[in-house]
Formats: sequence, structure tokens, C-alpha cells
Amino acid sequence: MIQPQLTIVSKVALRQAYALLVSVDADTERIEFDVFISHAWEDKEDFVRPLAHALEARRLRPWYDEFTLRPGDNLRRSIDHGLLTSQVGIVVLSPAFFDKRWTAYELDGLVQLHGGAPEQVAGSEQTRRIIPIWHNLDAATVTRYSPSLANLLAIMSSIGVEAVADRILNTLRPAGSTLLIAHAELSKLGEPYGWHPPIVTDDWWLDAVESSARNDSEVTWQAPMGWGHWGFPLPEDSSNPRERGHRLARAAAQMMWQQADEEHPISQVTPPDEVLEFIDSYPGLDEACIEHPSYMLSYSPQLALPGVADWLQETVDEAWAWARERIAARGVDPDSAEGRRGLVRSPGYLVLRDVEVIKTDRALAACAWAHGDLNGPPVRVYELIDYAAWLASASSTWMGAEMRSELLIGIAEWGVWPTWRDDPPDYSPVALLEWLDDEGRMSRLEEIRGILSERLAKSKEIFELPEDSDVLADRLIAAGFVEKYRTRRQHEEAASEPSS
Repeated sequence: MIQPQLTIVSKVALRQAYALLVSVDADTERIEFDVFISHAWEDKEDFVRPLAHALEARRLRPWYDEFTLRPGDNLRRSIDHGLLTSQVGIVVLSPAFFDKRWTAYELDGLVQLHGGAPEQVAGSEQTRRIIPIWHNLDAATVTRYSPSLANLLAIMSSIGVEAVADRILNTLRPAGSTLLIAHAELSKLGEPYGWHPPIVTDDWWLDAVESSARNDSEVTWQAPMGWGHWGFPLPEDSSNPRERGHRLARAAAQMMWQQADEEHPISQVTPPDEVLEFIDSYPGLDEACIEHPSYMLSYSPQLALPGVADWLQETVDEAWAWARERIAARGVDPDSAEGRRGLVRSPGYLVLRDVEVIKTDRALAACAWAHGDLNGPPVRVYELIDYAAWLASASSTWMGAEMRSELLIGIAEWGVWPTWRDDPPDYSPVALLEWLDDEGRMSRLEEIRGILSERLAKSKEIFELPEDSDVLADRLIAAGFVEKYRTRRQHEEAASEPSS
């Protein structure tokens, strides 16, 4: 079993997870629907059903019995829920409507939500909660039923279903609104997942607006650093409502998958199939990965492993071909030692494509795998000692024996693994560094092993590794971590001494 921080649940559970990102307290009703359609069943076939489909085609979400009710639902509770969680109510007034008990109940509910009294429905100072549609009747009939309803500006069904739907859309989605443009785009992104964004009056959009705000680093050389782990460059900022809406929609989508990543980090140690599941489970993330493969491969360099990227394999292959072409353009054979070293230096996110690339500079390859490029997005999730523990564990066998062995040696040769931070004093790196820097103590590996084992117990807990921390300590020592660190320190000390 992989540790909780890394476990990726099924796509259904992921969709439920990001639906929860827009949830509120149970005692608070959230606006879930754009419109509640109140109608008589006799009007369903010739007008109401086509209208509901026409509203859906315009990216509006209607509460409509055939779309919303399921077998076993309590009718009255479902209607109450629809009334409370809809932005407005569409009332299809017709001769059949006036004869029904349930339609009267629904209308009373809409009136009550609007202001509490029928005469308030038509008040010009009130926020419109009722949109009446007159279907096969005249003003005199409506007036006999309810003078207040007759006083409301109505839409006539005789203009046709499409025209009625357009009128409703224009009422709820005035043209030129950044929020409404963003809502429509995000609805389209969420459609394949069966997910709808909250309506634009929901406070959820305040967080989305904040996420889309221009970042101070956006116009500097640090531009890739501006959006956090699993962040991608947003569309260019603009004062144009349509372009602003496009940026806002992408920022809102990114906000969801980044929040999910914070709860269950998708990192260099996540199995490739779970990375693909993550990418395929959030609206817009697949497009972002295809558009920005360098970011995708920085966050998940394991997708560069030969043949593991599945439906993203073409994107990965194109990135690999591009990197090799860059080397060849400098007059260097990408398969030569010099060419492979070039692939380690830039772009380092492709080092797992070929173990021979790692062998040309193991330390730099390990740095690229764990830290990413200097000018690239932030990719490190865990301390280097944790990555080393994971590579030494059977949990990393999916990477392949040679690949993980070379990366493990690379972290050892890199020589910065003892400098972990923010740990309790029991296994502080200070004590270990004292032992490693004292030449007289270097032969006393038991003491070094004990200090190292204390820290690796945390790695075991983070990843739920199957091995004991003592076993992991022995494996790191066997991989040359102590000797390679000491050798590196000796070289650094010699280089710092003034020449005679």
C-alpha cells in the first residue's frame, strides 16, 4: 500500500473530491441550478422538454424533473431543494398549470423566496426570482388567476423554444460579463466529467478571481515560478472581457487540481498510471499538459520513462525529439557523451527517458529529477533524504532496477542529502553532519547508521515503506552515501584552501 500522501483514488472519487472543493456547510443551501422549471406535465411534450434541452445547450443548468429526479426521490423534498438552490424560477403558465396542485405549491414557494407576498413578485426594486412564460393563454386568463403574475413582464411561448431560451439566457447571462464568459467556458470543460461550476453569484468565484490575479513574477525571468506545484502558465492578462473570462476559467480549473494535489501530492514518486489518472480527472488539466509538456514532465518526470505515458505518449515523444533536436542544432550528436550531458543540463525533466543519459552526470540528473530546472516551476515535494529512502525501498521497483540504482547513486554523489530541514531535534542533520565531517569517526558506521535510521523512520512513515528504517539506512550506506559525501566534502575543502 502506498502512503496516504501519494494514494490516488478512483476517478469517481476524484470527481467527488473536487465537487467538495465547492461545498459549503450542511446548514447552508448552495445555489446549484440556474433555473427551476415549474410546469404542468401536459405541457412537457410540446414545450417544456424542448425548452429544458435548449437551456442546457446554452450552458445553463435547469432543475427539471426528468433531468433531476431519480426513482425513490421524495417529490416534495426534491421540489423544495430545487426551489432553494435555483437562482430563478421559470413558471410555464398554461390552462393545465392553473388546474394543478403541485404547480401551485411550486409557485407559492417561488413567491415566498422572492419576498413573501404575491404582490411583491412584480416589484421593480426586487431581484427577479420569477420568469413567467405564457403558454397557450392570454392576459385575461392570467389576470383571473393572479393579478400580480399578470403584472410581470412575460415571455410568450409562441415566439418558439429557441427564442424563449435565448431570452432567458440574456436575462441570466448579460453579454460582456467576464464572470459569465468564464462560467460558460468552465461548464464546457466540466461537461465530459458531469461536473458544473457554481453559478456566478457564488463566493467560490471569489477564490477563482484571486487565483487568476496577475502574479508579480509573471513578466520576469521567473515566470514559471509564479503558480505553485502543478501550476501552468495562465493565458495572458487582458482588460478584454472575453480574454479575462478565458484566463479566469483556466485559473478556476487550476485552482481545483492544485487543491487536490495539496491533499494527495502527485510527485516524482507517484506511479505513472496514477499520474495519468490524476491528469485525466480534472477539467482542463489534460489540455494544460499537452500545451505545456515541459511543466507536466517537470512535475512528473516518470512519464518520460519509455512507453508509460499512454494517451500522452505522443506529447512526451515530441518533447524528447525536440530536446534532441536542440542538441543536434549545436552540432553535437545527442547520443554522444557530450550530447547526453547536454540533455541532463537542459531540459533535465527528460532524464528518465534513457538511463544512459543519467550515467553521464548522475548527480546533476538526480538534481534535475528532484528539484527540476533552475528557471522552471517548483517540483520538489519531499526532502532529498526521503527521495533517497524511497529509491532504496521496494516501493520504487516500478521505475526499473537500473534507473533507480543510478538515481540513488546520483543523490549520494550530489552530496546535499544530509541537509534536511524542519525536523525534530532527535534526528537533526546537525548531529549527522558532525559525524560525517569528523575523519576520526568515519569508521564508526554504527553511530552514523543509528542517526540516519532515526531520520529514515520519518521517510518510512511518509511513504508507508515496507522496510524498517535500519534496513533503509544499511541500503543507503551500501550505496556509498557516507563515503561519497565525505569525498565530496574533502574536494570542496581542498578547493577552498588558498594556493601556495
